[in-house]
Amino acid sequence: MCPVLQAEPGCYRLSEQAQVVRLQYRKKKLQLKQKKSGLKLAFTVPLKPGMNMLTVLSRDAAGNETTGSTYDSIILDTIAPGEPTLNNPADGFSTNDTTPTFNWGTVSGASSYQIQVADNANFTAPAINAPVTTTTFTSGTLAEGTWYWQVKAIDAAGNEGAYSDERTVIVDTTAPSGMSIVIDGGATYTNSTAVTLAISATGAS
Repeated sequence: MCPVLQAEPGCYRLSEQAQVVRLQYRKKKLQLKQKKSGLKLAFTVPLKPGMNMLTVLSRDAAGNETTGSTYDSIILDTIAPGEPTLNNPADGFSTNDTTPTFNWGTVSGASSYQIQVADNANFTAPAINAPVTTTTFTSGTLAEGTWYWQVKAIDAAGNEGAYSDERTVIVDTTAPSGMSIVIDGGATYTNSTAVTLAISATGAS
């Protein structure tokens, strides 16, 4: 006898017996009649920000009405969450870990996040473009080089915030090479107890 409440707001499917439906929304009443059972009634209601509740009752051809009411509620949220604050790695950080872990601060109202990791600052064809429900993400294997990363927050209503400022992380798994040491500019002898050492290596920091 009762109409079945659909997932979208203001849309109901009547049962085989129901012929009249009364909808109440924000103290306004609307009565709808169907000429064919199983008819789907769709209409638009002007939702307000925040919680909105709709109630509905039905009556069949014999005059039997539902006792109580069927209701559903939906929250109208059009405000996007803020930008995440990136924590680790620090901008320009170098690591020999090819699967670095990224971490950022919690954003109020966010239910998930989207992280992008790319080999270019424009994030064209990012190597990683992943949804995350926590504030920590460990990447798959990254090749040597400079990687850019950014994160945005998404709330339960699907509103997406702006991406954070990007940071870079440098993956370096190559050991320094070409070590050399020179004493006093290459002198063979000295009469001083203090000498000058010149040490160099390719790739050393």
